[in-house]
Amino acid sequence: MVEVARRHRRVVQVGTQQRSGPHYLKARELIRGGHIGKVVSVRMWSYRNILPGFGTPADGDAPPGLDYDNWLGPAPLRRYNPNRSLYHFRWFWDYSGGQMTNLGQHSLDVVHWFLDATAPRAVTSAGGRFTLRDNGETPDVQDARFDYTDWFATWSHRECSRGASPWRGLEFCGTRGSLTISRQGFVVTPDPEIAPGDGEPLATARPQVALGCRA
Repeated sequence: MVEVARRHRRVVQVGTQQRSGPHYLKARELIRGGHIGKVVSVRMWSYRNILPGFGTPADGDAPPGLDYDNWLGPAPLRRYNPNRSLYHFRWFWDYSGGQMTNLGQHSLDVVHWFLDATAPRAVTSAGGRFTLRDNGETPDVQDARFDYTDWFATWSHRECSRGASPWRGLEFCGTRGSLTISRQGFVVTPDPEIAPGDGEPLATARPQVALGCRA
């Protein structure tokens, strides 16, 4: 797509959610200013339990008003199925990559934006569709690791196990503390093992800094 845009001398803009949030801009400023020290790793996750899944509706005719051929585009020709249409298309390899390319790409975009990264040196991933009982195909459990020059990021999702953590999050881990951010706001947590006067202190001596958070 980049080559086509250049060949036809066109300016192409792709937008992704979260970049316009004021608290994202502030958090980026803090991280790039060394507020939590050197970032050594980033943790991204999405945990929920949607058992038994999205069901197994039968194939049939496309609803009136839907140009199904146009919807399929270059994807393989298949009979219409409600789960292969709006929203749930995410769980089929013909059109998407599951939760990794759904919510995961939003988090990874923020990581690249905050840390001025371009692409990882290597990526490893494992998972499978182990528990959901529907006609979806993409993993309901998956872990991925993205290796960069001197730090790494991990993505983890569970579609069948909620756990105790917030259902979704993004945490930057630095040598002086961590910054956890979501669409609701962010929290900075100083490293409890580093005294306020030990080396370069955080910009605030308070235990936490929150911005844009809702109760």
